[in-house]
Amino acid sequence: MAAQTQVHDDPAIRSVTVPMTERAAWYIPGPLLLLADLLLVVVAVVAFWQGAVHKGALHGVFLAVGIVLVIVAATLLGGITVVTPGRAHVIQLFGNYKGTVRQPGMQWVNPFAKKIAVSTRIRNLETELAKVNDADGNPIEIAAVVVWQVKDTAEATYSVDDYVTFLAIQA
Repeated sequence: MAAQTQVHDDPAIRSVTVPMTERAAWYIPGPLLLLADLLLVVVAVVAFWQGAVHKGALHGVFLAVGIVLVIVAATLLGGITVVTPGRAHVIQLFGNYKGTVRQPGMQWVNPFAKKIAVSTRIRNLETELAKVNDADGNPIEIAAVVVWQVKDTAEATYSVDDYVTFLAIQA
């Protein structure tokens, strides 16, 4: 399925707009990776302990293995993200949209990815009181309460600078 590209005819705009739609990101349950991460730390501690006990060539090997395991464990820990109910996380890897994680709980995504939190709760916005005239010239005071919710996190994140401000201006 190819994304359709729209080219604006207005010479003042002169930009290409690629519509963004939300899709599910790749993730795995976080508790499983947290357990694996703790296991790596335990193995690293054992490697450091064995490096202190042994002398000679084994000393350097155990220390190197311990350092590598600590680096791998720290990198894996960076991928754990907690998604609370009413929120979603947009996953962006090296500037490319990779998907959205909506499943609440502890999840693990690519540790090098940027995780952008987006609220998916129902919100409301009350507009200011405005004075207008009807077709007969009679003055009328109007105000509105707008109830809204983010349905497409990719569009909310990438199509406008700030979707909350955008909605307030539109209302």
